[in-house]
Amino acid sequence: MTLRSRVFFKPEPSTIGVFFAALTTILASRKV
Repeated sequence: MTLRSRVFFKPEPSTIGVFFAALTTILASRKV
């Protein structure tokens, strides 16, 4: 998860990155 976040944040640290991070957090919380 951390590696993917870094890869996504490196190319485009824009609203998309923040949105993706939020989505990942929500998905992780739901999975747990």
